[in-house]
Amino acid sequence: MALLTRAYLKEHTPQGIAVGSLKQYPEKVLQIGEGNFMRGFVDWMIDGLNRQGLFNGSILVVHPTPRGHAAQLDAQDGLYSLILRSRIDGQVRDDRQIVTAIDRALDPYQQYEAFLASARQKEMRFIFSNTTEAGIAYVAQARPDACPESFPAKLAIWLYERYRAFGGAQDKGMVVIPCELIEQNGQKLRQIILRHAKDWGLESGFESWITSACTFLDTLVDRIVTGYPAAEAESLQAAWGYEDRMIDTGEIFHFFAIQGDASWDEELPLVKGGYNVVWARDIAPYRDRKVRLLNGAHTMSVLAAYLGGLDIVGEMVADGDFGAFLRSGLYQEIIPGVALPLEEKQAFADAVLERFSNPFMKHKLLDISLNSVSKFKVRNLPSIKAALERGETPRRLLLALAALFAFYRPARQADGAFFGRRAGGDEYPIRDDQEILQAFAEAWAAYDANADAAALVRALCARADFWGEDLTRLPGLTAGVTEQLQTILDKGTRAACAALK
Repeated sequence: MALLTRAYLKEHTPQGIAVGSLKQYPEKVLQIGEGNFMRGFVDWMIDGLNRQGLFNGSILVVHPTPRGHAAQLDAQDGLYSLILRSRIDGQVRDDRQIVTAIDRALDPYQQYEAFLASARQKEMRFIFSNTTEAGIAYVAQARPDACPESFPAKLAIWLYERYRAFGGAQDKGMVVIPCELIEQNGQKLRQIILRHAKDWGLESGFESWITSACTFLDTLVDRIVTGYPAAEAESLQAAWGYEDRMIDTGEIFHFFAIQGDASWDEELPLVKGGYNVVWARDIAPYRDRKVRLLNGAHTMSVLAAYLGGLDIVGEMVADGDFGAFLRSGLYQEIIPGVALPLEEKQAFADAVLERFSNPFMKHKLLDISLNSVSKFKVRNLPSIKAALERGETPRRLLLALAALFAFYRPARQADGAFFGRRAGGDEYPIRDDQEILQAFAEAWAAYDANADAAALVRALCARADFWGEDLTRLPGLTAGVTEQLQTILDKGTRAACAALK
């Protein structure tokens, strides 16, 4: 079977799937992050704008870590199939298309000069990124002569290359639109870039250019994207008549809030293009609603459900124990801490559960487990603190933290990677920053020696560098987490969740 490429599409018309514009557009977008979400969200929107003749630009994709999909994307000329499916008002909607917006994909670790050369392209205007909540972080390093490890350092050196190439021209500034789910993502990214500029001794003109010529916009993104449909891939490719190793899947629903003036829609006409996009002066209410209710519900429940033997979000929602635990935690512990009208919060939570139950979404619990420590800090810790301030003990959220501790218990280590083991013997990768993985490994090694769950909880909760503060100072938190962790160790996560459903 032939691989999906532009040459293939010039000779063949695939059946049952729409094809985007095959025109060659100049690269206007640098995108750092080539994962499922960006391809099912930002790239899909740019593709739609090109179909409508509203943007007429393509995307250069760069992967942010040494392990990425640039080679496979490039082998397919940036093309991939996207399936968006949902049940809406009882009716099935199934949209299928070949997204053609990506022009090239680079591995900056192997193609560093090409990465820098892209900064010298005069048509470049927008930068999008998604490197998870852990990606926008300051990591000190010397001025690089090879690809920097951190995402902000990569972007800093790229912007400096652009500044030098065009002599600091004001009209060659970039509009930076990060999609990482952290508060004030654009402003924090800008601050880190300026910090790198100082560290590297770059001229003051560069800092002025970043401040005056470049715009960093805070954002909130919302769409559940589930990635490669392994169970269907063979039959889908047979029906379409081509091989595609980058198939992506997701739900129909999407929402994009960008903190900026609506005049930006003239350059990036997302609203004009018909997308569910809001340009707003303040996106904080949208962010709190989504991060606390939707993402918070995910992070609260998926690790316990996975350890309990489940694999898919839909299974979890339908499960008598884990689904009930999810609903009670969402409505009783998360909703009260979000400062929005009760009716609005409940309606959004109802919609969240309906989206989680989408029969077409095979959203793997393990996929959601990536970087769970930083996710918990952003998504669930504010709800815990809000409950404590109300004088309540959020036992379900404390169980969620205990389940995170249990999930991060390594059973095996190989080549710097850590693997856990759930009931039944299934082994799984524990994916997070190396420092975090090492700290959990050491804490669990101490537990194996002394069987002191309270000491383990205190040691991990005290890591202010992980949580942004010392959690042992929050009243009742360590005792509550210890109680739930002991239940998990003795009886498993199903019994622990069943007791609180």
